[in-house]
Amino acid sequence: MKNLEAIDEIVERFEHSAEFERTHGNLMGSQEFKQLAGCLKELKAYKEQEPCEDAISRDAALEAILIRLPDFCGDEGGNLVNRNEAALAIRNLHSVTPKQKIGKWIPVESEVFPDVDEDGMSEYILLSFENFDGLLVGHYTEDEDGGMFHIGDCVPSAHESGLIVNAWMPLPEKYDPEEE
Repeated sequence: MKNLEAIDEIVERFEHSAEFERTHGNLMGSQEFKQLAGCLKELKAYKEQEPCEDAISRDAALEAILIRLPDFCGDEGGNLVNRNEAALAIRNLHSVTPKQKIGKWIPVESEVFPDVDEDGMSEYILLSFENFDGLLVGHYTEDEDGGMFHIGDCVPSAHESGLIVNAWMPLPEKYDPEEE
């Protein structure tokens, strides 16, 4: 709640600064303060929403504030708006998007495959099969001839083992009791 109150204070200062700039003939400065205040209001509103894929980029908001706003700007009441305070308030917002897409199967037919490291091997992933009812942990390898799925650490591909992979998904992160 403290972060939300800090955002409210900064939004109020931006709005006062916008009015100050307008009354002193700086319409461009006024518009920029209004845009920054609007951006912070949207970020605050997203905090209360369920995770979605259409959230405002925290990095884009930080870039807008840190690049477009001078270190300190005054408003008509003599209050200073500090761009670093605004940036800190944005950084402290809780993320509204999941860290990874867990629970969403990626069909093999989509031709979207796991990222591989410099050795051509992916991290462990969860595999679903066309001809087997169970789910298995495996990995994906890729070389100049193409890519293939493997069960666990096995060298033969799933296909060579008689299994036809029809979808995959990233594994969730390891349980961390401190995040509860």
